[in-house]
Amino acid sequence: LQHLYSIEKLVIDTPQVWLKNSSPPSLIDIYSRLASFLPPDGSGLEIKRLQIDNGSLKNGNQPGYHALHIQLTGLQDKNAAGARGTDFKPAQLSLTAHRGQSTIAFQGLLNSDLEPTGTLSLQNLEPAQLQPYLPPVANLRLTRGKVGLTGTLLTQLQRSKPPVWKITDSRLQASDFSLHSGNSPLVDGRELIGRECNV
Repeated sequence: LQHLYSIEKLVIDTPQVWLKNSSPPSLIDIYSRLASFLPPDGSGLEIKRLQIDNGSLKNGNQPGYHALHIQLTGLQDKNAAGARGTDFKPAQLSLTAHRGQSTIAFQGLLNSDLEPTGTLSLQNLEPAQLQPYLPPVANLRLTRGKVGLTGTLLTQLQRSKPPVWKITDSRLQASDFSLHSGNSPLVDGRELIGRECNV
């Protein structure tokens, strides 16, 4: 192990982070790019407690996240655990943030590769925010409505590819929605509820 970075307690108030980007971001894109700021391979990282209050995150010219609150306890990557001669234990992570009228909340764990698993809640999503998750068939587009999604977030590993996030056992709810196929209306409705969905 070349270096061991150890932080007992870190409290950051009102931080602002800007990421350069030219395309609409997804949560996993932003997470992956923030992870690139972590210590390089061959180094270990442990944080006993990290608290971020009222932060903001901007990605290029895209709408950013604000009112970001993070609580992280017991973070120790596998390199740090090996250097300490201790068994690895997942870290506890709690996160809330807003993007326009939308809200995101996560409560769960980070594994030895700093990949999240836990309960995810996305509320008051705008149609454009849901578009990347619609099936790539018949050119489906959600053109109107408010969407909420809650479920279990899992990190799914892929051989020789970046990991992807999967939401299972979820509940999807859309209100006052309009779904189009291309430019043709497909279905309008006051409320749509889906249970046991996988995204």
